[in-house]
Amino acid sequence: MARRDWNKLHKQSQAQQAQYDDWDQQRYKRIDQSYLGKNIWQIGTHKGTHIVKLPTHYLIWVSENLKGTHKGTADKEIVRRYQANNTQAKIQHTRLAGQI
Repeated sequence: MARRDWNKLHKQSQAQQAQYDDWDQQRYKRIDQSYLGKNIWQIGTHKGTHIVKLPTHYLIWVSENLKGTHKGTADKEIVRRYQANNTQAKIQHTRLAGQI
């Protein structure tokens, strides 16, 4: 009966697991990118929600506590909302000034 080299089998198993982990991680990155490209939030309680409909306090929390593409997406949405609010305030101020 042939003797098995357990160290060799263990190394092969670790290499296969590392290869699978890398493939799995890349797969989830592709999925996240495809959903974020469509402006759909992919993680947490608000999974599947359009980014525009996410609560501002949640976006701020994400911006402060997470890293990577989700943080960047949250930052962009916060800036977009801030600029939109400033634009609305300027329009209202102009309208009120015209009425006086």
